[in-house]
Amino acid sequence: MAGAYGAPAVPAFKKRAPPTFAGLWMLDTTRSQPIAAHLEGMGLPELSQAAATQVTPAYEFRIPGDGTVTIRHMSEIGEKERTLRVGVEHSETAKDGAAIRMLLEMPAPHVLVTHIDWGGRGRIDDTRTLCEDVAGNPLIHQHIEFLHAKGGGKRTVSERYFVRGEEAE
Repeated sequence: MAGAYGAPAVPAFKKRAPPTFAGLWMLDTTRSQPIAAHLEGMGLPELSQAAATQVTPAYEFRIPGDGTVTIRHMSEIGEKERTLRVGVEHSETAKDGAAIRMLLEMPAPHVLVTHIDWGGRGRIDDTRTLCEDVAGNPLIHQHIEFLHAKGGGKRTVSERYFVRGEEAE
């Protein structure tokens, strides 16, 4: 049974035990949608939006079993690493001074959800689900919803997919 956004509602793993988030995951540009509308809604300058849409992000996840998840975001324009405790709000300041609040949830071993209040610009719900493609290869399906604070509460949605990187497993 397919989920509302194309990923399995309950992933069925055919080849082996379910994969874990741990390791390196790279954006699959052939299956993924652009995130330009999100960037515009966040109020990023056009030059920053253009640069961000030209990069291919990768994520490395570390889940040591102590209730934290470390997510390292890498791309051609830089790298950022965050360690978030599941169920505990995390605060940080964006480069432009905006206050950002995040809450990470892990409702199941194969699902990570990050709720982000982007400093009065809007709210992002970022859901990552482990699943498989038709050949049984592991994927992360990322469903991003952005509710814009400006523009009457406009909602944008993007679907992205990540495949295992060379350094993983």
